[in-house]
Amino acid sequence: MLRLTRLRAAGFACALTFAAGTAAAGPLLTLDSEQAAASAIVAAAYVGYEATGQRNVMTAAALEYSTRTLRALAAATTPAALAQAGGGMTFPCRAGGTFTARNSATAMRVVDIEFVDCLPYIGFDSTANGPLRLTLISNSFATDQIAGIRLGTRDRDFVIAVKPPSPEYSPVSTTNHNLTMLGSIAVPRNQQADGIAAKSFYELNGFTNTRKRYEIPGPAFEETFRNTAEHVLVSTAITADNDYFLYDEDVTLLWGAFATHYGERYRDYDSRYEVAGLRARWIVDYEAWTNTRTLDGAIRYTGPSQTHAGCLSGGYLFETRTPMHYPDADSSTLDAGELVINRDVNMQVFAPGNVPPGLPTPSQGMLLNVNVRGAGTFNVDTNALNGATMWALTGCPYL
Repeated sequence: MLRLTRLRAAGFACALTFAAGTAAAGPLLTLDSEQAAASAIVAAAYVGYEATGQRNVMTAAALEYSTRTLRALAAATTPAALAQAGGGMTFPCRAGGTFTARNSATAMRVVDIEFVDCLPYIGFDSTANGPLRLTLISNSFATDQIAGIRLGTRDRDFVIAVKPPSPEYSPVSTTNHNLTMLGSIAVPRNQQADGIAAKSFYELNGFTNTRKRYEIPGPAFEETFRNTAEHVLVSTAITADNDYFLYDEDVTLLWGAFATHYGERYRDYDSRYEVAGLRARWIVDYEAWTNTRTLDGAIRYTGPSQTHAGCLSGGYLFETRTPMHYPDADSSTLDAGELVINRDVNMQVFAPGNVPPGLPTPSQGMLLNVNVRGAGTFNVDTNALNGATMWALTGCPYL
């Protein structure tokens, strides 16, 4: 509980820092041209997905295997009974392999799990091996909240290997996980039947490293993705109705930094962003098949070392005035939205059917009406905030 109190205090302090001037993002970039504004808009599209998406990528396995393990333990035993089993207890995984759980009488709330060739999915070859440590909040496995997850140890990673059903379906993928989540972490037990109403607050540290090998068609090659979290304070509120028709994910990254290394046969680069109260919200209506996104807060982005003069690394401050609305959840084309970036750029989105008088009607799907402080207004006919048309305006080959 002391750890959680410190995390809450740190989060409050970070929020005050952000409100006082986005100190962690450093000096904001001056956006004073069409090219700079285009770069900022592409950055917003990238950050809106990747900053929170990276949190999802890094924590998905930790949350899934923790939830599955707790369900199995709750159905079979209690922390007190497990503490009396000196060698621990071994359980079968759903489709093959095993996991062994053990703790001690002096630390019933700390449970060490070891996975051996665990196959959690029927008909899908995804094998898990390695250590997982769970820290409970109460003396029960039937819980919706835990205090800590440790995936891997100092000396060993938790490894998930995924094989395609046949060689034609590349790639073969291996992901090494070594990370910690400490705080108050939601692990809903009945999410499929009752929907979700889950809140979490935790500090995330560590890495995930994925290696994919493509063998067919053509010559074999590999690509790698390494995601690293450095003292990232995460606050999440996730809700869904009983039928999962309406899903609402609200994520705030209060502090810390994410770094990414991407390597493949054509390019190899690193990027990094430090967050300061960055909040991203994503609401999906699966019945209407629409989604809505908002992005507010600050980052300091450092792009790849190979970036061209047109690429802008530095401080960004985002303010959503009207949520970005996608009338088709499968599409990247918007029909509404207003975003302000660094107080210099105001971007409004219009669909062909709602373009104000005096503005051109777009042919690619949407019109971006962009006002740049001191540099005037320009219009972009495009099909996505990060589409080919926008990339051409940025003068930056990657962001």
